[in-house]
Amino acid sequence: MNDTPFFMEHLGLRPDADERAIRRAYATLLKKIDQEADPAAFQSLREAYDNALLWVRHDNQTGHEATIAAPAPTPAEDDPSTLASAMFAEFLQHMPALPADDDALWQQALQQSLDDERLIGISTRELFEHHIAALLAGGWQPGHEALLVAAVKVFGWGDDRRRLRSLGEAGMMLDAAIDERATFDLQAADVRYDQRQLIARLRDDTPPTTRQLMEGLPLLEQLIARFPTWLAMVASAPLIMQWRASHAQLSKWRKLPFRAERAASKAVRGRIGLLIWAIFIGMMVLGSLFSPGEKAKPQVADTAADYARRGATALDQHNLTDAIDNLTRSLRLSKDADNYGLRAIAYAWNGQLELAQQDIDQSAALNSASPMLFRARGTLAGKRKQYAEAVDAFSLSLQLDPNHVFTLLQRSFAYFELHNYPQVLADTGQVLKLDPSIGMAYSLRLDVAWMQKDKAAAMKEIERMLAARPDSSYAHHVAAFSYTQWGMRPEAIAVLTRGIERAPSANLYLYRAQLRPSAELAQRRSDLAKALSLEPQSFSIARDSAELEIGTAHFSDAQPILTSALNKAALSKSQRSTLLGLRGIAYTQTGAAALAQSDYNAARALVDNETGLNNLCWLLATHDTSLDLALSLCDASLAKAPDDAAALDSRGMVLLRMGRYQEAIASYDAALAKRPGYYTSLYGRGLARHKLGAHANGNADLKAARAIDDGVDEEFRNMGLKAG
Repeated sequence: MNDTPFFMEHLGLRPDADERAIRRAYATLLKKIDQEADPAAFQSLREAYDNALLWVRHDNQTGHEATIAAPAPTPAEDDPSTLASAMFAEFLQHMPALPADDDALWQQALQQSLDDERLIGISTRELFEHHIAALLAGGWQPGHEALLVAAVKVFGWGDDRRRLRSLGEAGMMLDAAIDERATFDLQAADVRYDQRQLIARLRDDTPPTTRQLMEGLPLLEQLIARFPTWLAMVASAPLIMQWRASHAQLSKWRKLPFRAERAASKAVRGRIGLLIWAIFIGMMVLGSLFSPGEKAKPQVADTAADYARRGATALDQHNLTDAIDNLTRSLRLSKDADNYGLRAIAYAWNGQLELAQQDIDQSAALNSASPMLFRARGTLAGKRKQYAEAVDAFSLSLQLDPNHVFTLLQRSFAYFELHNYPQVLADTGQVLKLDPSIGMAYSLRLDVAWMQKDKAAAMKEIERMLAARPDSSYAHHVAAFSYTQWGMRPEAIAVLTRGIERAPSANLYLYRAQLRPSAELAQRRSDLAKALSLEPQSFSIARDSAELEIGTAHFSDAQPILTSALNKAALSKSQRSTLLGLRGIAYTQTGAAALAQSDYNAARALVDNETGLNNLCWLLATHDTSLDLALSLCDASLAKAPDDAAALDSRGMVLLRMGRYQEAIASYDAALAKRPGYYTSLYGRGLARHKLGAHANGNADLKAARAIDDGVDEEFRNMGLKAG
């Protein structure tokens, strides 16, 4: 019997070949392929290469004894982090040439990056995806409204929300943004039109007129309350704050006609989404841009010093228009190096880079040794993505003014972009010594720990974060996510429990229910009930509650949960389709065939795109229900998008359930040709190969899938599918 895995045979290698031999074989075979003339051969070779690397690495981690000699270092040019960063930098350079109103061109540009040979490795592609996710989560910049749409399609975030789990906090934000966008689309056309007009206006830094402020603020507050995460990705958060600040400064008689609208939104004025503002402006209000003691309370006065103080206060609050206006008034009365530096920072944050450079030149002419001058230079360099120059400028500023929190944190972000992780840790460590409550520093240190695969460091940061923010439900949720990321589920459950005791929230209860072992049925049911009582409108909680009852064969108990959720108006078409599909499954299992068919028909009528069709197909396939209907849904999805990896994977699952193993393998092959790292496709193909007696190849697939996601066995067991 030949025990050589099929992918090693493809590369012409023995089973004991090492990574270096795999890379040499791949490079040799790649030269023999015309990728344009024979894309199938290239895809097959790339699949064999990726699977071989995963297989060897998994063996090295789990099956071999340690050797005395250290392994040869990976060449820098092959390092996944280096390659992904280089591709990301090239994509950033290409972004300004892409029109913001053409989603298709952004999608094409992203796909071209993924098709580059440098991103053939699974780890490299995932790191590139992480860069794009972090870029979007970092707040709107010109073109991001199109990039978000393109990224959701190219990376399959909307098709397979499981992918977002691996993207950390950025993935959590994107998950929320996708849900909020779906809810946005559910509104009436005229409502969406008015909101879209305002969102577009919030990308234009032209100061609003008084009438625009009075008419636009009620609608803006509504957008902030309903779609906080998505809004920050498609509109300028600094401009939103400017509009709110400008509106607050209007005379009372001007705002009187809009008293009713303001009263209606009073309840939500104070609660701007934490995820948005903590990330986009939280780090900018850590303290004055001046050193401690340099700033006084703003006073109503007309001197240069008073205008400067008012400008500094506005800049501290990220009210850029107000800051620029006051600093300009001050500079008209008195030329001052620090005030030119402050205005340069305001211009840089406002995207007016040329004006920022002019102010920096003026500041240098007046005082070439001012810490504010170098702060401004570092800020401008960072906006231009010249991170090495930013580090140099911030370092000079810190030489002149040590322990300045803002400058230390800004330099740490620049170091992170340069992958200089020791310096990131040094700077954020100093920040936390000065102020242990600054959450952004902990977050950045957790990012470093994950990038370096330093579990001990991550655990230490979690402890420090929770000690500094013991009553924050968000901090406990982030800690639990990090524990889960590191494979520490009991610790994740424990920290969620502590968070619930200190600051109970629906998200904490929901996450704990998701993490509990399947045997803890009563506890899971209790957590979901409490979550639903806190957020009765939540689609996610209703879905998980119904899934729990269906998964434990309590089909009659699932039906009222789903009916109650379906009677609520705040559901997108996709969400309503999912709940109808689940209720159809519950009806099917209780013998109510007519009711089940009615729900299936209604669910099908709500989805008219490839994503919705695929999601419904996957839902039925994973529950092993109505498989003929599931197959027709997958086929309908593929008719719209023949190369969609998610739909091909779902179709493979349906055929696997139906016992049509050869067809299932073909479908999984097609999915893996498009997305080589799709662990569910690898695992499903492995199961199908075992059914046909191809045990060696089946084991290789299962092994490769586990190397990508060590929880894949449990995931498939929960669907009633076991290996072996």
